[in-house]
Amino acid sequence: MEEGDAVTAIEAFGKAGDSAQIATARVWIEPAAFPALPEGSAADLFASAASVPLAIDSTFAVRAIVISKLNRAGRLFLDAGDRNAAGECVTRALPQVTTILKTVRPSLYAFHLAADHDELYGDMLFGNRHWGEARNLYQNNVVRFKNWDPPNDYTRKRLAQAQEKVKACEKKMIP
Repeated sequence: MEEGDAVTAIEAFGKAGDSAQIATARVWIEPAAFPALPEGSAADLFASAASVPLAIDSTFAVRAIVISKLNRAGRLFLDAGDRNAAGECVTRALPQVTTILKTVRPSLYAFHLAADHDELYGDMLFGNRHWGEARNLYQNNVVRFKNWDPPNDYTRKRLAQAQEKVKACEKKMIP
């Protein structure tokens, strides 16, 4: 579903009085409606995501859950100092992130998931002193959120975070 489709769906569900469907459609375009971070240990989240069978025709919702769990597990592993496990999470999530971004105009939630993935991978590379590669990943997020139309508080916040990370990489790259 693209953002315009979500807006149209919200209007249609509003006319029909279907509040459950309105809430579901809002996830696509409203940051306040994004699902909370998955809870559990990194190992449990990784195992849960790895156990989901994904096919070529898997829905966005299924892919989003897998990406969210892998992003969260990767962050927990990285924070605990287990870079290998964090790297496995990044590697497993990458094909799903690529798939959700293939639509003509990905939703803000798709950008959110992809940005979390790129930020995690960038943080791993930054920690390994691969500042140029980390900068490229952070720059992806700059482009994503700088070009989001219309801008909102969420996109402005994510843009500022990405720009700060780009600057941190550039400080390390240029003595």
